[in-house]
Amino acid sequence: MANSANESVTDITASATNLITSIKTIVDLIKGIFTPSTPLPNISKLEIGMGMGFREGLSKMDIWSASVDKQAKIGIPIANLPSGAKNNYIAKDKIIIDELINNIHEKAKVEIIIPVNEILVSVRGVTSNGGTFSTMGVNDIPQIGVSKGEGIIR
Repeated sequence: MANSANESVTDITASATNLITSIKTIVDLIKGIFTPSTPLPNISKLEIGMGMGFREGLSKMDIWSASVDKQAKIGIPIANLPSGAKNNYIAKDKIIIDELINNIHEKAKVEIIIPVNEILVSVRGVTSNGGTFSTMGVNDIPQIGVSKGEGIIR
């Protein structure tokens, strides 16, 4: 009797260990999906300016479609279930993607900083007595949060 109790405890311990190992494997897989494998390359201001007109923006449908394609390639079922019922897993992915993009569009902030000496001002004018003057200046402190501009979310 005591032997079967020990075997039960051993079986439960082995099952728990397998479950924890499975959960750790899933967590590692998810981390691998969301962790970039290489650092992002630097993008110059000129490249950002030239590319802005060609960017189409975020598309929920494009992201979802690419996700479904990738899931199909690794063997995750994307069609209806064998019973004929709708595959709610794919619908769940669509909901998550929709909410993520909505949050980015509605709540994301892009803050820009204009570094020192980036703003150059040249002024020429006429004084009240008819003389002319000209002057030049630059921003001598960074401008933070006072300017508006375009940027990219990477």
